[in-house]
Amino acid sequence: MNISRVSTLVYLDTMIVFIGALVWTGLPLYFFEMTGSYFYAGSMYLIGGFSFILSNIVSNYLFKVFSRYTAKFFVTTLSILTLASFFALNNQLFNLMFFLMLAFQFFINGLSFILESGFNMFLSNQPHKDIAYRNMFLLSAKTIGFFSGPILFIFFGSEMYLVFLLFFIGLLVYEYLYPIVAQLKIESISFANVEIFKKVPKSYLCIMFIDGMFLPVVMNYSFIILKETFSASDLTVSLFWLIGGVSVLLGNLLIRRMDIQKIHSKVYLITIYLMFGLILMILAPNSSLFLIGFFILTLINPLFMSLIKASFLVVFDPHYRSMALAGMNTLNQLGTILIITVITFMLESSKIFNISYIIPLCLCIGIIRFLILKNILKRGIQ
Repeated sequence: MNISRVSTLVYLDTMIVFIGALVWTGLPLYFFEMTGSYFYAGSMYLIGGFSFILSNIVSNYLFKVFSRYTAKFFVTTLSILTLASFFALNNQLFNLMFFLMLAFQFFINGLSFILESGFNMFLSNQPHKDIAYRNMFLLSAKTIGFFSGPILFIFFGSEMYLVFLLFFIGLLVYEYLYPIVAQLKIESISFANVEIFKKVPKSYLCIMFIDGMFLPVVMNYSFIILKETFSASDLTVSLFWLIGGVSVLLGNLLIRRMDIQKIHSKVYLITIYLMFGLILMILAPNSSLFLIGFFILTLINPLFMSLIKASFLVVFDPHYRSMALAGMNTLNQLGTILIITVITFMLESSKIFNISYIIPLCLCIGIIRFLILKNILKRGIQ
């Protein structure tokens, strides 16, 4: 596969991620505005987590067996689901929308997984920089999508799905003319080859699980904190997503310019800055300081996970990296599902636990994650 084909994988994945970001931030807020229910807003993230796990495993298998046709099938199904979602939202069929959202997230995550698997086949001897390069495109898409999602869904509602439909139809035509992913020799998750994960230190598997409990929780519930604690406007919520996207993008730019060992040597200083951002969010008397704390947090966090992800992937031979990616993402999402399930239950049923306890909880999780990370860096993963 030549450089132009690899670039095409990144560009198409960028568009897929952009649509996912619009839905991820816009639809839960749209649900919350219409119902005022934590259950509806929180359940959207749980659905996204379950679909992400399923899509990684199933897409990994389909990619191995018949990748020539997988993209066509996914894009066609997304077109059908998009049209169905338009009618469900128009008729306020929220329960049906849960199932449609599950399927939509499944296929859009699966399509992105296929594109990322193709990209990971060609990592260089500086994998953390390759990943940071791809992340810059995807994070730009997330930044714009996270920022505009709440505004677009509040103003246009279900009509957003008609725009998505036009894109998927265009992508389907492109796929028939220029197949997105060529047939590649990869291994998929199965009982026969899952033994390969035994070579990965348990501390790494643990940190992927713990990491799923950290930033996703901050991202998913901060807009509710802004709404309830500071009576923030929809514009402020969109600004929150814009700030988060820009800071994460800047974090990946820093990674592109730094040597791995240099980041390792400053892990304590990096952690102090990250914890400072969280503490500022906890103590913030207004939305402005809350957003500043969030900016610091999301600027520093990529320095942790990009290096860990890169170190993990290079352990595996190229044709096993699709399987490694699926396993890694599954652990991360299991952590997210567990913590959001607990938080949603506590918010709905407990008179003691409220929205103000979420960021302090993330602070505790962040400390645990750092302790595990310190052990990983001390041992090293070669």
